[in-house]
Amino acid sequence: MALVKIVAAVALASLLLLPNWALAQTCLSDPAPSNEFAQVSNNTAYPICYQEPIDTNKAAYLALQQRHLLETFSKFLTPIHLPHPLMLVALNCERDYGTVSPFYNRDNRSLNFCYEWVDVVRKWAPAQKTSEGVTRANVIAGMWAGTLLHETGHAAFDMLDVPVFGREEDAADQVAAFIALQFSKDVQIAVIKGFAYFWRMAAKTGNDPPTASNPNPPADATARCFADPICAYSDEHGTASQRLYNTLCLAYGADPATFQDFVEKGWLPQSRAPDCGREYRQLALAFSKTILPFIDKEAMAQVRSSRWLLPEELQ
Repeated sequence: MALVKIVAAVALASLLLLPNWALAQTCLSDPAPSNEFAQVSNNTAYPICYQEPIDTNKAAYLALQQRHLLETFSKFLTPIHLPHPLMLVALNCERDYGTVSPFYNRDNRSLNFCYEWVDVVRKWAPAQKTSEGVTRANVIAGMWAGTLLHETGHAAFDMLDVPVFGREEDAADQVAAFIALQFSKDVQIAVIKGFAYFWRMAAKTGNDPPTASNPNPPADATARCFADPICAYSDEHGTASQRLYNTLCLAYGADPATFQDFVEKGWLPQSRAPDCGREYRQLALAFSKTILPFIDKEAMAQVRSSRWLLPEELQ
């Protein structure tokens, strides 16, 4: 991809005047060989930017570039007509914002994908194929896709003034799952399986609230809250296990035959499964009333027929 200058696009001029816009005047060029995923030319609706990575984030930057992640997602979003440009940015989140989690910034309408998040996902992805048939590539691709779709949900809520009942983070998870479930079965399975495995591992390794109070709580207030079985539930996000079960329920509700194995393997409790069809239909109705009117159906048909995941990510 040629060097992208933020100031070159007229549609982005207003973004540069907004507060907290931490990008440099130019974004890095793409060092990786081009492929079919990267053929996004002058998409002023969804322009991209890779910030200069600090030394500890260089490997993550190269991984995103080699996968052409933002270029691919910019092309993927083409059917959605938002009233403002949505900048897709890869950046040093921990240094600049004190977080490793991707986020949507309402101040400058940017979707920020953290280099540090790449390392988090790689940490939880299995080194070898698991007994349940989950591969490392499944988890990495599924979580990257799920994360981008989740943050796009936040952007749509903001720009389209979508009314949301309950926690917005839960609603963004639902949008991410719903969109992923509109594609071919192999894509559905890869994304949902990767997303589910990540949150399942996160829940098993301590990212859910403890079941008993820690007798020696950390001095740091945030760490102390995470270690407390009550305070930990105060976060705007659901727990890792809640995000796992909610996503699997929507997938099973959309297509019980395709996702029956999640119930058989015990990932989705049989007590939750019977009502998942109603949960999916409720979500589909909400999507059709709020976001679907802003989607170009012809462009969406082309997107649905395109290949977005690599062969190894579908295995």
